[in-house]
Amino acid sequence: MDDHARDDIGDLLTHWIPRDPLPQFIDDTVFLEIKDLLAQHPDDAIQKWSRNPRTYTLLRMLGHVEDGSVFLVFVREQIGDVWLPLSTRYLSGPPLATSGLSINEFRRLQPYVLSKPELMNESNFLSGVHTHRYIIQGKAHFEELEELGHGGSAQVGRVRHKLTGKYFACKRIARGRTFKEQRHQLVEFEQELIVLQRVHHRHLVSYVGSYTDFDSFSLILNPVADQVLKAVLLRQDKDHLLPPEEVLCLRAAFGCLATAISYLHDQRVRHKDIKPGNVLISGGGRIYLCDFGISRDWSIDEHSTTEGTVFRYTRRYCAPEVIGQGSRNESSDIWSLGTVFLEMITVIKGYALDDMNEFLSRVSEGTSTQGFWSAPKEIKLWLDDIRSSSPDDAPLDWVTMMIREDPEKRPTAEQILNMIHQHSHGRTPSESFIGPCCTRFDSVVSNDMLDSPTLSTEPVAGLGISSIAPRTAFGFSDVARKPTSISPGSKSSRERSISPKAPRHSRGGSGKNSVTITQAPNRLSVDATMTSSAQGSTISRQSSRASQLQSMSPPMDSVVSFPLSPIPPPASFEVECLCARQPEEQHIFNAVITSFLKDDGNDAATDICTRCEVPELRVQIYETPARDLKSNRHNGSKEQAQMPQIEWVTRRLVVSHSTGVPARRHCHSFWLPLADITYRVDGDQVTISWSDCNQMRSKTIGNYGEQYDWMYDPLHPNNTLTLTFADRIDASKLISRLRFPIEDGVIVRSGVDVEISPSQEARIYDVGRKIAASRILDYRIAIITTHTPSGFDTSKLYIRYKDLDLDLRGCDAEGDPRAPSRDYQMSLTIANIATPTYHSDVRGEPAVDHDKVGRFKQALQLKTSLNVAFPLGPMPTLPYPTTGIVAFLSALTGWTLKYFATTRPKESKRWPTPRRKKHGPSDVLLWEKLVNTPSDKRTLAQITFRSHTEGEKLWTTATINQMTSISTSSTADATLTISNKVRGSLLDIGKMTASQPQASAKELKGSRHHHEQRENHSEIGLTFQDSPHRLEFLNVIEELKTATSSQPFALPRRSMASSSSEPFHRINSLAPAGSPSTRSSGASLYQPRSPYT
Repeated sequence: MDDHARDDIGDLLTHWIPRDPLPQFIDDTVFLEIKDLLAQHPDDAIQKWSRNPRTYTLLRMLGHVEDGSVFLVFVREQIGDVWLPLSTRYLSGPPLATSGLSINEFRRLQPYVLSKPELMNESNFLSGVHTHRYIIQGKAHFEELEELGHGGSAQVGRVRHKLTGKYFACKRIARGRTFKEQRHQLVEFEQELIVLQRVHHRHLVSYVGSYTDFDSFSLILNPVADQVLKAVLLRQDKDHLLPPEEVLCLRAAFGCLATAISYLHDQRVRHKDIKPGNVLISGGGRIYLCDFGISRDWSIDEHSTTEGTVFRYTRRYCAPEVIGQGSRNESSDIWSLGTVFLEMITVIKGYALDDMNEFLSRVSEGTSTQGFWSAPKEIKLWLDDIRSSSPDDAPLDWVTMMIREDPEKRPTAEQILNMIHQHSHGRTPSESFIGPCCTRFDSVVSNDMLDSPTLSTEPVAGLGISSIAPRTAFGFSDVARKPTSISPGSKSSRERSISPKAPRHSRGGSGKNSVTITQAPNRLSVDATMTSSAQGSTISRQSSRASQLQSMSPPMDSVVSFPLSPIPPPASFEVECLCARQPEEQHIFNAVITSFLKDDGNDAATDICTRCEVPELRVQIYETPARDLKSNRHNGSKEQAQMPQIEWVTRRLVVSHSTGVPARRHCHSFWLPLADITYRVDGDQVTISWSDCNQMRSKTIGNYGEQYDWMYDPLHPNNTLTLTFADRIDASKLISRLRFPIEDGVIVRSGVDVEISPSQEARIYDVGRKIAASRILDYRIAIITTHTPSGFDTSKLYIRYKDLDLDLRGCDAEGDPRAPSRDYQMSLTIANIATPTYHSDVRGEPAVDHDKVGRFKQALQLKTSLNVAFPLGPMPTLPYPTTGIVAFLSALTGWTLKYFATTRPKESKRWPTPRRKKHGPSDVLLWEKLVNTPSDKRTLAQITFRSHTEGEKLWTTATINQMTSISTSSTADATLTISNKVRGSLLDIGKMTASQPQASAKELKGSRHHHEQRENHSEIGLTFQDSPHRLEFLNVIEELKTATSSQPFALPRRSMASSSSEPFHRINSLAPAGSPSTRSSGASLYQPRSPYT
């Protein structure tokens, strides 16, 4: 702005400054004009005077200029409009007496800049237009009736407006004796005045008006309430409980106070002195928050955080960061509100505040007397002590969150209000913790001021506001009065909680209690609901379903999603201890336990939190995702990067429990591998053993040196945990959650249960990810559970990828195929399969160090083999595969095994043509796969030969189709013409064809063995063990040819009959009576004839 504009503003200011003859009172419009001009002035020093236009006008009327000594003294001493009128005591003393100010002229002109008397009448002062008045004497307009309370330099009294006869509360701050003292008093007065003029809410005292006179700075407030919350809380003791209507009011105060604080914070106001002495209660039970003297209005600032010295606070209720002079924001209000809630719920539960104070002092060894900030742990002990497993325990959870020592972890006022609403939804006033005035979520919105309730005469000590007209205290006029269980002198009045002095029923065992374990049954009894469709499809173990197993769709074709049912959180609020869900974890289990025992004392790798916030004994299980969370690097292709890594799926088991006297809440967090555990279930009790990554082992390095690794050793478990559940169903569910990954229908899906034997069972899943609209990249996993006579069962996870080796052998139960035993079984060995192993973060240490703790760092796959045995019964059923074998291989490979037999070595007979190749001892397996997708519906059939001679080409595979033909020459020989014959050392499960490992292919590159011979048509000569084996083989081949053909195809019976004069018998005629058939009756080309008929 140029000099011309400066001169223009100066001229206008000179014009508006009143001159003799002066009116009795200068009109307020003159000050508004001067205020506006000062705000536009280019000089910052003059512009600041826009906040004090009356003082500026008065000094200009006295002839002083802005850069003169008088103006400078007023600026230095921060004397502004709110100081007016100034008495002779201030004018005649330093520094004004030496500033050149004429005291007589100042006293003569000062009345002209004060407020007009008519501004104190009903139509102006009570109009709701909140402007400060400057008057000679407040007593001329308000009659002082009685003092209600005082604190510091402030005094609260009940006054009557003389013109209207209405009653108000008047908070009066006496003027200081010196300028310095006056300035300190005005900081509080102006701060409260600014806040009260800006905020309007049904649960805040409302601002009516304010004025300054020669004696004080005064605030006129509404309403005049009946009582102060502090007095109500102190009135209860063990012999005199509060009446039901007062308890009802205390319950409503939770929601009302949370609503008020939420509103203040939304308006960017911190109260900074929340305590029961600043909570008023009207005759109608309405709650009001008052005393904004040290509040902070950060509406014009970027944030609410303040630092530096705190000059005024209440030690009992202030937050730890306030007493420690640290950074403070609205979370400090949350702490203070939490301590108020603490006292309120203590009284509601039937205790006196003295009971709580005595308890806290005893367990804190006296430190709690300094304030709640000094005893947060002891407060949690008190909360646990008065917990009674009732709906009235909800405020205990809210207080737990609100008094967290870390301000960042405390909830906001809005979150607290939401929790109160959720708890009180659908409850009666006697059961809820919110009043009818705040039952809607929009109660935090500004509301118009309400009329003052009828006043009462009962005075209350402290800095509070009371009333004059006698009336029954506490009551909800708009709520039907319903008596609660609290009545003075009655026995039931103490049943709201358990007295801290009375003996208590145990609410949970201590970690030091021993647990007696009895032997459990061999088999784990799992809740039927866990093996329903929510956990995946289950293959029945009844033989009546054998025919379904032969034609079942493979699991990889299933796209059904089985989401995990929602798991309730550890507590009704968001806890901050180890029981809380960590980033990337999935909450998969939550149950109540009655006792917890860790038998081995190995706590080195166990995380322990001594400030558990879960209010009862519980166990939680969290699952980590199927990927390395610490690295985004992938060494393989893009598809490999998308492949879920099931070995990274682990468990975090957390137990919350109590220990010590008084009981202190702790939580223990354990790392567990997926499935690789030993366990026992005995009714409602579960014992689990597993290995962590903290087992020190030595290894030899060069020059006979040694290094030490802290490692995972599943053969030697070093952790044992015993849990007793409140519900025995939860015991079985816990084991299910530890053994099996969560079947989400996306990454883990299509779970299938298979019984291997009475002592062994398997669950097989598809694991993968959909990478295109019609393509799924996946593999399969199997969890094998073995039941032992000792009652302890073991489970193990195996990972099956594309290529593997299957070795299926039939033998007796002792493993000798020539033994005369009548208990037969089929042994299946799967090679080139993997199992997870885990590395710790401590490896390669040069010396033994028992102080080091190894924790899980990396998951890897360890190449291994899997061996399972399927019982056949007293008679061998081959080449008929049993239900368990078919189900297991179908779930693991996606192919249905239709036939299995072993061929004999060729005898001294030569084959007619050189194209026929006679195989030595080998297993013959026929496979069928049903492809049923929207774009592809067909049947695939493969024949595989596994040589008994270990060598480079272990597997020979070929396709069964319409071109496949068979000829026979003797009772046990057959010649098979096949297509697409392939040889290799492994079996590609996806296509059921022979394959060569990648490493071997590189080694053989350029050699004569590297060239893979794929013959379009080839003849293979087979010699079966006996004629029935050959006949069944011919039968299955024809069935597969028919299934793979687009048109039904049947070979004439006579063409087969001519190959032998021996009657054709189905192989299942060799099985015992009642043995299940694995083939559909309509698919057979030959009718069976049993030798038993």
